[in-house]
Amino acid sequence: MQTLSNSSSKPRSYRFKRRLRNAIIAVLIAVGVRATVAQAFYVPSNAVEPEIPRHARILVYKLTHTFQPGDIVAYRNNIGEVRLGRVTTADASTLTVSRTNEPQTTILRNQIIGRVVLTTR
Repeated sequence: MQTLSNSSSKPRSYRFKRRLRNAIIAVLIAVGVRATVAQAFYVPSNAVEPEIPRHARILVYKLTHTFQPGDIVAYRNNIGEVRLGRVTTADASTLTVSRTNEPQTTILRNQIIGRVVLTTR
């Protein structure tokens, strides 16, 4: 009679260590992606309605370096808050963005987090 070997026949400590290692690798990958490629945000205001309604969740792509009028961008204002705005004009060092019921604002390129690529309307 032949018995087959599977992961359930391995010692419990081995399975635990393997699962722990896989979980650590997954967390490191997720943190790396969030820090460099894309990040999710919650939208508490109606600053860019109707494109992105209040209480939506968005995904911001951080690797974008070119912006066109009409793009929705996430940026940090002068006090560090994350804001959304519609690009109205863009040049080499600044963007002008508009928000619902607010005057246009000029922001520096280093304040930009990225461009909104996905929303949960």
